[in-house]
Amino acid sequence: MVSGVFSIPLRTQDSASPSARRGTDGPAVASREFLGGPENALAHEAVQALLRREDAYNPLVLFGPSGTGKSLLARSLAERWKEGRRGDEGRRGDENCAGDQERRGRKVLVVKGADFARGVATALETNALDDLRARYGGAPLLVLDELQELAARRRAQQELAGIIDSLVRGRRQVIVTSNASPAEIPDLEPTLVSRLCGGLTIPLALPGQECRREMLARSFEQLSLNVSDEAIQRLADGLNLAARDLEACARAIADRCGNKTKVDAETAEAFLGDYAAQSGPSLRSIASHVAKYYGLRSADLTGRSRHRTVATARSTAIYLSRQLTGSSLQAVGRYFGGRDHSTVLHAFRKAETMLAEDGEFRLAVSEITSRIDANRQVSALAGS
Repeated sequence: MVSGVFSIPLRTQDSASPSARRGTDGPAVASREFLGGPENALAHEAVQALLRREDAYNPLVLFGPSGTGKSLLARSLAERWKEGRRGDEGRRGDENCAGDQERRGRKVLVVKGADFARGVATALETNALDDLRARYGGAPLLVLDELQELAARRRAQQELAGIIDSLVRGRRQVIVTSNASPAEIPDLEPTLVSRLCGGLTIPLALPGQECRREMLARSFEQLSLNVSDEAIQRLADGLNLAARDLEACARAIADRCGNKTKVDAETAEAFLGDYAAQSGPSLRSIASHVAKYYGLRSADLTGRSRHRTVATARSTAIYLSRQLTGSSLQAVGRYFGGRDHSTVLHAFRKAETMLAEDGEFRLAVSEITSRIDANRQVSALAGS
């Protein structure tokens, strides 16, 4: 292990297992680990405290750009939490208290923000809000993944704030993930932001240089590829990527090497040169990434909706299309619903103004650009 790099052993449901694909009970559980460096030391401390069942951090909010491992950490904590509860139950097998049995029968809940919002909408339609509140409010641990998906969904946010109050009062743990700090997410209710910021809010960063070096070394070892220390160092310096993208780069290098068993610094430099020279993304790819970031469909960006979130997402997509592809205003307009030159120019200039004045919008543009860049370059290199 490189000095300064830590490992958090995790337990996660293996979504690729046959039982998980079938949706049956008891999906396979795979051992994994979260590698981090000094840039994520605070997350290490908080996770270890949670696993020791300390109550210092509640709610715990993990936020950061795509690829930092926030969802992996949160969902894996839920799995380990369930394992700990099963162990507790075994040690307390002689207890017959009905109240204790009821607490042990409640399930750890893991839900995405969009699914929670849909559940609230359904409960409102069917007069089942009390059932929803009881289900979530009685969970020993609630993980809400992708908080930003609740943006502009006021009633869902109100219900979540009430549920968090109930859980924290009952000393039940809440873990939330998001792509930004709750205070920086547009259209979140102040009450919900206040509840979330009442615990511990931890930024997660992409792996630093030390951590990237360790990740690359492990990936090459798994691929049975002999890579010189100098080559790994140059790759770690040149690839400021998430863990999954570093793994993809390692596989791409292995594919290029063929029967060659030794990767030297010259090979690493050649790879980095090709990596930097990849062509720009397509308009379709940009629209897909922007829509995903804002919790929309790509079709929403080409449609006629003027809803605030849709309009902001559309302006973001138009701005990035001009910046990243060099496509003409006419070509961009044709792709985004047949809009004319002046409409596209207005959206582009609006985005420029927002970049200068709105920190939340700058964060969104930076995050989406990083996702697009990592996706296109790694995909192209893997297929080369």
